[in-house]
Amino acid sequence: MTLSLGMKNEWKDYDNLTLAGQVLQNRYTTFDFGLVLPISSNFDFLVTLIHDRERSTYQKFTYDRNIILGGIVFGRGRY
Repeated sequence: MTLSLGMKNEWKDYDNLTLAGQVLQNRYTTFDFGLVLPISSNFDFLVTLIHDRERSTYQKFTYDRNIILGGIVFGRGRY
């Protein structure tokens, strides 16, 4: 079994772009959690949960979303 955790932060400030009377500033945060479970010697089951968030001085660009990915990985042996 393999477990992975991740976090990413990004800041984007725009000096010359103004929306709704404010200089645009965006903050992005992404958290991810992944799990790989071996099914057999050649097959693994993979599931990843992602929480993605943007905060912006322009309200229409502000959001939260959750993404779930899953799949089967086939390979000749483990790496």
